[in-house]
Amino acid sequence: EALKKSVLDLLTKKVNKTELQLGYKKPALIMIVGVNGRGKTTSLGKLAYRLKNEGAKILMAAGDTFRAAASDQLEIWVERTGCEIVMVEDANAKASSVLTQVVKRGKEQGFDIALCDTSGRLPTNYSLMEELIACKKDVGKIVSCAPNDQRIR
Repeated sequence: EALKKSVLDLLTKKVNKTELQLGYKKPALIMIVGVNGRGKTTSLGKLAYRLKNEGAKILMAAGDTFRAAASDQLEIWVERTGCEIVMVEDANAKASSVLTQVVKRGKEQGFDIALCDTSGRLPTNYSLMEELIACKKDVGKIVSCAPNDQRIR
């Protein structure tokens, strides 16, 4: 009964923190992370649409280097939203290199927000979780407060 109550509380509790934490340095960097098939890429596209309509200059990163269709899916959202994208140029590229490219380009070209897609992963897979840490460290070297917000989907 205690476990059931705790789970119900977690699922029904109103979350106070819904606003994005963008900070003051540009580009603000948002990474979408989560397990396979939870809608990370779609959520990123919808977020890009909303932020673009609010007047932000958006750059998107195809950081899902494992799923071939992820880049294609993100390109569709780029077309729909009128945003720009940084794609994987090398088939063996690491996600951290894609995210680093997007932050560098975002900084150089004055983008307000960089939205970064990542590969789906289970938290029990050590090497994939280490990859996220590497991504965070690498982008933090370019923009000290990045990522500004990490959304789990």
